[in-house]
Order: sequence, then C-alpha cells, then structure tokens
Amino acid sequence: MGKDLRLARAATEFVDLLTPGNFHLAGFFISPDCEYVYAGKILQGKAVLQSFIDNHENAAKKLDRIQYDSSEVERIEGSTVSVLVADRIYIKDKVHLYRDRLIVTFAEDDDPKSIVRIENKRVDGERDKLMDFFKSCGIDWT
Repeated sequence: MGKDLRLARAATEFVDLLTPGNFHLAGFFISPDCEYVYAGKILQGKAVLQSFIDNHENAAKKLDRIQYDSSEVERIEGSTVSVLVADRIYIKDKVHLYRDRLIVTFAEDDDPKSIVRIENKRVDGERDKLMDFFKSCGIDWT
C-alpha cells in the first residue's frame, strides 16, 4: 500500500472518529504537541481533542441532532491531507447539510498515526448558509 493511500485512510479514520462515543479513539491519532488552528485560535496538546468535544457538546445543547455524514479526501500534499467533512444538522422538521474542511498533517514518517497539526478551513459560503439555517429555525448561534 502506498504512502498516499495510508495517509488518506488515516485522515478519514481520524475524522470519522470525531463523533460522540469515539472521541477517545480519535485522541490516539493526536500527538502530544499537536497544534489545532480553529477560528483564529491556536490550541495545543490535550486542548486539541477537548476542543472537538466541547464544540460537539455545545452544538448538542442547541440542535435536535447532528449526523456525521461523510468525509472525503480532497488532496494530499506531502504528509498533509485535506478532508472535506459533511454533517447533517436537524432542528425540528428541518435539515441542513453543512460542509467544512480539515487539513490534517501527520508526522514525517512512514506510519501515519501521529497528527502534528490540524487546521479548520471553512468552505466558502457554508458558514453563511449555516447561520441562515439557524436563523430560520429561531436559533441564535453566538
């Protein structure tokens, strides 16, 4: 199996584990000195996984349901994998498909298990559509 295929599998496995009940498994991929760039902040170490957990718990308080729909590798450059993530968000009788992008960088070795950097890159227009959806459902997301 080639390195790109191993990286793609590891990246999608990690992203797919970022769900309730599996966060602890996702944590095995994150190196102790991992850096997470999200919403203009840089988190490191244990704060990286905790941020994913906190974001989910905050969303769960406001939404009826979140269904983690899919993850798709867009491209691989060196040891960095761009993954397009799609989530279905349910509020009352409405559903919204939200897409986001995680740029996942693995340590420079032949065994892609240690993530050293994660960057959240919003997909153009998706955040505005999500905010419009929340507004249509009467939810203030601030």
